[in-house]
Amino acid sequence: MSKGFRSFFITFVLACVLFAYGATYIFDNYVDDFIVSLFGIAKSENSDVSEEFSQEISRPDQSTDESTDVSTDENFKGTSKGSLFILRNEAGEVDTVLVMRRKLETKELLLTMIPADTRLYVDGAYQKVRNLLKNRDLEFFKAKMEAIVGVNIDYYFMMDFEDFEPVLKEFDGYNFNVPYDMYLEQIVEVSGDGESSITDESIADESATPAPNENSQSGVIEIPDVSGGVDSGKIIIVDLKTGRVKLDADVFRQLTIFRKGDDEKEHTILMRDLFTSVFVQMFSESNAKELRKDIEKVLPLLDTNFTMQDYDDNVDAILGYSGYTKHVLDYPGTYKKMADGSIQFNAEVEKAILQYKNFR
Repeated sequence: MSKGFRSFFITFVLACVLFAYGATYIFDNYVDDFIVSLFGIAKSENSDVSEEFSQEISRPDQSTDESTDVSTDENFKGTSKGSLFILRNEAGEVDTVLVMRRKLETKELLLTMIPADTRLYVDGAYQKVRNLLKNRDLEFFKAKMEAIVGVNIDYYFMMDFEDFEPVLKEFDGYNFNVPYDMYLEQIVEVSGDGESSITDESIADESATPAPNENSQSGVIEIPDVSGGVDSGKIIIVDLKTGRVKLDADVFRQLTIFRKGDDEKEHTILMRDLFTSVFVQMFSESNAKELRKDIEKVLPLLDTNFTMQDYDDNVDAILGYSGYTKHVLDYPGTYKKMADGSIQFNAEVEKAILQYKNFR
């Protein structure tokens, strides 16, 4: 072997070793940025997720290291799981989206709300989360939420506004602390034949609206009897006072309807606190006997892929809710009022995926 060739060979081997080490270091330390760049998330306030990225990132639990996702206690019943809770209004629009993900290894729980006005790029066009279920199914919706949060979602639970009554009838005895006075009224036109139609809507808090009847919680104000023509009257659809109230179907409906001005961010926070309060009361060991019976009755009323077998397989993890360290995190992004008066939430998807990565 010539001296020149030997020198070249030694240099080549050293270069290969250094390159392998450098590549390993870069991948280990910048894997998240690598993933983000690979699937083309734009670094802007309008960060959107492509269909390809949705499919790749939606299953972060597919890992060879099973110890991060399964309890080390052999007697503990349950594994780390993610759940999606959805409320849908009478128009078929999504009103509330909450993602919950529990990590058994660290006994930590993620709770985050996805604003219904979040703009996503779907099927070659932009649309809001609130409209996704008008022409796509829950599996597609779940995959989209997985993609923009970056954690696995195993179960989904969707309840329509019309199901408040039967569902809350089963989940009886819960309470909620109303954070501030809420009052909302609608103007109706009443014709001589007794028919009425809503023509205008006013939303205000107690500082801008005459105080309603103190004994009223929700109801209809008397409309003067008319013999002909058109008169107008007011229907109170939300009337809640600050403080602790029993969470029945009527109160639940008022909370979901209410908007403080046009503040969708405030509504999102209200829904987050409402769900969190319900979970604290529902998923407790003291409620174990009644909970299973209640869930068994309620599941047929929901659109869900959760079964009673899933409940039995994860009962300890479910009832251990109060013992988790809870991380209630806002989804990163900005609200923007459009020229037509509508609200749009521009999600910072890249930031969100990095923010939630410890819950994968």
